[in-house]
Amino acid sequence: MTGRTRTRDDAPAPERCRTDGRNTRELLLAVAGTAVYLMPAMYVLTPGSPGISGAWWVAYVGGLVLFGVLAFAEGALPVPAVWLVGGFVVAAATAFLLDPRDGVSGVPLSVAAATVGLSMSRRWVVCVCVGYVALIAVVALRSEDSTSFAFILTTMYAGLVVFAAVTGYSSASEKRLREQNTEALADLTAAHEELRSARDDLAEASRAAERLRISRELHDLVGHQLAGLAVHLEVASHLTDGQAAVHVAAARGAAKSLLSDVRTVVARLRDDAPTDLAAALAAVADAVPHPRVVLTAEGVEDLAPGCAHVVLRCVQEGVTNAVRHAGAERVDVEVRTSAEEVLVVVRDDGRGAVGLVEGTGLRGMRERVDALDGSVDVMPGAAGTGLTLRVRLPRTTCSVTEDVPVVGEVRV
Repeated sequence: MTGRTRTRDDAPAPERCRTDGRNTRELLLAVAGTAVYLMPAMYVLTPGSPGISGAWWVAYVGGLVLFGVLAFAEGALPVPAVWLVGGFVVAAATAFLLDPRDGVSGVPLSVAAATVGLSMSRRWVVCVCVGYVALIAVVALRSEDSTSFAFILTTMYAGLVVFAAVTGYSSASEKRLREQNTEALADLTAAHEELRSARDDLAEASRAAERLRISRELHDLVGHQLAGLAVHLEVASHLTDGQAAVHVAAARGAAKSLLSDVRTVVARLRDDAPTDLAAALAAVADAVPHPRVVLTAEGVEDLAPGCAHVVLRCVQEGVTNAVRHAGAERVDVEVRTSAEEVLVVVRDDGRGAVGLVEGTGLRGMRERVDALDGSVDVMPGAAGTGLTLRVRLPRTTCSVTEDVPVVGEVRV
């Protein structure tokens, strides 16, 4: 029994530094937004600054709390994100309206506008920007005696708000595009794997049909002729004597031997061709660019062709499902044999499955495995993360077969 382990070196590595499902870039944006939002509080708390109303503090701190929830714990509360964003937008606008210091709360407006751009549709981004620009103009005209200075103040803060909203919306659009590309790549990879599986099935069916045709031709033509020749030689052996009888007997023995050889070849042609399962499994792993597929195959050299075919199709189906549905970064494939069974395990680190509905692929796999008296188990991972496919085949149906060369056929 030999072991073999393959790891795709060119497969994309999984993203590092994930926190609550957010990658490093999103975490840095959340930290930067919090730091920017705290700037007005630092300015207000500067020694010697005039006092500010408690209502402003309520609106300001409320906006900070809502932003913190959106930035670091959006999925932790059973509250729709649109409510949190709406509350943050209103809190930032209220703080700006209650600020007596000529718009020191304009910074939270920019953070709120960026948050809207990151999480809302284009229509809401435009509405918030228009509303904020109108609010800035009202506050500037109220607090400034000079119309020209009020115009400058409005332009400055309005520019910050619009820039933040557009930047946030562009970043969100880019993220959505990346996700769509990832999903499209997963679908294409799965479709490619299904097409390759169908091609292999078609090639195998074609080879089997050709072997069957050749075996029938040998049986119907050569076999029948040799059988007739043997009968004639049997009759001739009773009608001759002396030296002629010796030669007739030798010819009769040669005819019987040749007929036996033809029948042996016909029987072998009707059998399934041995499968190089290790190479076929490696080809499945190499055909998937993402996620990373790690293959471990041990003791697969002596499996019967029918069993090897079922093992290969189970691995293909498990990898295809992980590529298409799991959103995984890594898929571990293990094929191990023992004296009692053949074990196939396909495990991914994806999103798992809740209320799994088996499609055509899984049903077909169960039918293949049931035909060999095996079992199929599909098990979600802990807390709904990852999925494990486990297939067990009894060794009695995966017995050893000898790879005997067949005349006219090249074996791998």
